[in-house]
Parts: sequence; structure tokens; C-alpha cells
Amino acid sequence: MEFTAWSQVRKGVEQQKYILLDLRSEGEFAKGSIPHARSLPLLDNKERSAVGTLYKTEGKGPATRLGLELFAGKAENFLNQCVSYNECCHRIVLYCWRGGMRSRLVAMWLEAAGIPVLILEGGYKKFRTFVLQTLEELAQQEFLVLNGLTGTGKTKLIQEMIEDGLAAIDFEGIANHRGSAFGGFSQARGTPTQQDFENQLADAFLKIGSAKKILVELENNIGPVSLSKSLRNALCSSPMVYLEKDFDGRVTFLADLYAERWNHEEEQKFLVQMQQVKRFLSTDDFQTICTSIRKQNFNSVITILLKNRYDKAYGKSLLRHRRQMLASFNISYETASAKAYLRQYLTN
Repeated sequence: MEFTAWSQVRKGVEQQKYILLDLRSEGEFAKGSIPHARSLPLLDNKERSAVGTLYKTEGKGPATRLGLELFAGKAENFLNQCVSYNECCHRIVLYCWRGGMRSRLVAMWLEAAGIPVLILEGGYKKFRTFVLQTLEELAQQEFLVLNGLTGTGKTKLIQEMIEDGLAAIDFEGIANHRGSAFGGFSQARGTPTQQDFENQLADAFLKIGSAKKILVELENNIGPVSLSKSLRNALCSSPMVYLEKDFDGRVTFLADLYAERWNHEEEQKFLVQMQQVKRFLSTDDFQTICTSIRKQNFNSVITILLKNRYDKAYGKSLLRHRRQMLASFNISYETASAKAYLRQYLTN
């Protein structure tokens, strides 16, 4: 039975030599897991609860015996899954909450069946400590921050710079959310938990390597997840580049973006979310938006929201940061110039 540190396991996962199996219950996994791990619970939520209750009332011995009895009924299927992973030439790495009893029992059983395994040292608990330390290191980095009104394509530009191999982190991409009251619309996946957001953010930072400067967008709360206070403070005090785009271009860009997966369910969700911004709008504007969204007149909806809510809110933020602006580009016709500037800044 071999215990291995996360730094070594991470290299094996990146090289597709290791496969991570999370032995915790599906409820524990749903709250947060290591990126790329697969859930293979030793006990499900109800079983784990029963074992925990017995542990509190009768002690470790009876609780352990109950756990083994409950696992016995699913042992064959569990073993078959592990065999299939092993046959794919992957080295199996097991982890539970602390790399304790669950991992050790499964490791001994699998090794007896001829399947070599590793145990992640310290389990998920120690991994989380590593993640939080990594995010504090991220907050100490040198950033170049994109700022600008909604719909100027800040996130799109960051994604393009990542594709070009430059040091950049897409906070909204990791969050699967665009940050506003409507930021969860037309997303291929749901927003991760706060733990998973932090886990994936730390992973994205580590993939950048030794870059001295990192391109990001100014963010704080991104839907239900948020950046740490230290990271937010670092972004707010960093040099910035201001992006703008012609108003009609912003409206068209946002209409295409938010209506990509539009259906009746999205419409109902939109009308519910409108209650969050209702207080910022006149009664006439609110009614016009509700009528227009039912007719799928997205340009009208976006025009009203930009002029009467979001441009005003973002405008105040831009004024606070105006002294930090190093350069300004209109993405309607200066995309190439903006990319060239960002590339030079990040690589010098």
C-alpha cells in the first residue's frame, strides 16, 4: 500500500497515466471533488449516514462491520469497474476524506485481487488545503485586467488569448456563469459549487506555469460563486486595459450569446430573474421587457437593460479605476491592435 502526495499524482493525471477514484459518498462528491476525479462511492449517502450514526452510538468496531456488510452487496460491480480502469493502462489512485479507513480497506482489497493502486496522501482534506494555499499564491501574481462595459467581448478575448498559448485565466468560463443576474443563461453546464470553482481555478493557475503576468477580467461574485477577498483586492489594484465596442455591436453580440439555447424554460427563468433588476427600471421599461421577451425581441430587451441598468452600474466602476487604465481599444475595429498590445505586455 503506497501513499502518494498530490504534487506527484497531479503529474500522473495530466499525463493520463493515473485515474482518480473518489470513494466518498455521492453527497460528499457533489459538494466538491478533485478535478478529473470519478465518483466510485464505497457507501452511498444513506449507508454512510447509518454507519456514522452507529459509530457515534456503539463505536468504531460495530460501525466498521456494518460498512463492510453494506459494501459486500456491491463489491462485484465495484471490482468490475476498477478492473476496467486498470485494463485501460491507468494506475488507480484512491482517495476519501482524509486518506484513512475507506481508502486503506479498498486498497488492500484491490491489491489482493491483483490490481495495483495508490492512495492520495491526506485525501480530499489535504488537497483542499493545497488548493487554498495555491489561490493565495495566485493573489500574489502580477495581473493585467480587462475592464469595460457589458457586451464588449472581454471574456471572448481572454478565451482567444488562452487559445494562442498566452497566460490568461477565464474566471467566467470556470464558473460557467457570466456574473450578472442573467449570467447563467445559455450555458452548456451548470455553475459548480464554491469548492469546485476554487479547485478548478487553482488547477487553471497551475497549468499556466511560470508566467510572470496573467491576463484576467475584473470579477468579484460570479453568480453563486466568488473570488477570494485577497484575489479580488489584487485585481482591483492592478493595471487595466479598457475595452469598448459600438453600442449596436454590443446589443447584437449579447443577443447572440444569451439566446443561443433559448426555449420556453429559459423564458420563464428570465422572467423570474427580472425581479432582481425590477427596482432599477421604470414601470414602463419593465413591462416592455416582459412583453418583448415573450416575443423573443431580444435586441429591444438588451437595449433597455444596457441603457437603464448595466451601463450605469459599470460606468461607476470604470470611473473608480480610470487612473489604472494603460490603454483603450474599440473591439469593433481594433481587435488586432488589442491582441498585439496584450501579447506584448504579457510576454515582456
